[in-house]
Amino acid sequence: MKAAKLDKFFFFNFILIYFIYIGLAGIVFPKQGAVSVVVPGLALLFILRMIFKSDFYKFSLWIYSYIAFLGLLILFSSDVFASFKTFLKVTMTFMILPVSFQIVRNFQLFKRMNLTFILLMILYLINFIVMNSLGISFKGYGDDITTGNIFSEGLNAMAYALIILPVILFFFNKRKWWIILLGIVVFVTLVVSLKRISILAVLTGYMILFFSLKKKKKLIKGGVAILALLIFSFPLYSETLSEQIENRSNRFQANSIEKEGRYRETIIVFDQIFSFKDVPYSIFGKELFNSPGTYGTASDWNGRQLHSDYNVLLHGSGLLGITLYFLVQGVILMTFIRYKRKILGLNGYSKKLDYLNATFYAVFLLSFVISLSGGINGVIFNVLRYSFLGSVLGLYYSILKMPDAKSYLIKNLEN
Repeated sequence: MKAAKLDKFFFFNFILIYFIYIGLAGIVFPKQGAVSVVVPGLALLFILRMIFKSDFYKFSLWIYSYIAFLGLLILFSSDVFASFKTFLKVTMTFMILPVSFQIVRNFQLFKRMNLTFILLMILYLINFIVMNSLGISFKGYGDDITTGNIFSEGLNAMAYALIILPVILFFFNKRKWWIILLGIVVFVTLVVSLKRISILAVLTGYMILFFSLKKKKKLIKGGVAILALLIFSFPLYSETLSEQIENRSNRFQANSIEKEGRYRETIIVFDQIFSFKDVPYSIFGKELFNSPGTYGTASDWNGRQLHSDYNVLLHGSGLLGITLYFLVQGVILMTFIRYKRKILGLNGYSKKLDYLNATFYAVFLLSFVISLSGGINGVIFNVLRYSFLGSVLGLYYSILKMPDAKSYLIKNLEN
């Protein structure tokens, strides 16, 4: 399939438009008004349009089958509408991978994809500055720092963007110091926002990068330089960070994990699923994406929804559903490994290819860390993840189909 200019425009700006939409919800227009229906609806229609125009690939069958399975389960929800709203978001994020695969078919388009990630980081910082300047707060920890509507969605998206940063630098080398500065400022906002899973995701992502790279010298030198800058600039944000730590002091006390809702919900869901007292529930789950009041007891939770993605999937789709989820992820990984081996057979080692492969592993694995906290219904950061993974797969696939693949790789991957 050859994507039209309009298709490419909407694809490369999709995540930016959706970011603006979420950022303005409840400020410029009501969260539950017509705009909140029209924008996600148009977004999904665009993705479905691209899917129907696309060629068929075997790995996509796993994604479509998994979505169809989830779609079937929500029909048995006691609140189909509530389940359907989250199902649409999950569908949107999963389907962006085959769309990315179809559109990103050369290094020029891959560079354009990375430009989208830079623009997203800039949008995030603009939102951060504006929300704190105006004191607009919907979510967060205390009154010292606000991200407006862009909380988990934005912070987790920035974690992914920071992990992709080394690859971005290869494609925008002439502006690398501006991009590095942008990355440092973004990371500082993550620290002062004190969203633990986002900070942990960045640290974990760079550990995966470190162990995945064949040659680590450049990453180490860059890491030392950035760490020095963070330490040097610490007085600028130390007071704000101290106030945020005070706001969340209860989260850093002894036995705080046992008091965490996510820990307690995990004990309940795992006990119910793996006891097999209700075999259909253990296998197929119940109330997919409609967890409030449907697990545990009312006295325990009072309508609290499940947060961890693993608990959401186990409770809502059972052992079969979570197994299919991991199978889909496994198919994505094995498809990449197969393409990567063929690419390496053609070109051999290069720094760019080394970082590209290592970053794919980091972005892929990072999702399993973030899923501990939850966010399967988060559009922005999940779209970012699947856009990057799909873009790498599409790039490798198209190169392998080129008659002059080796010379194309040599030309574009020069160290």
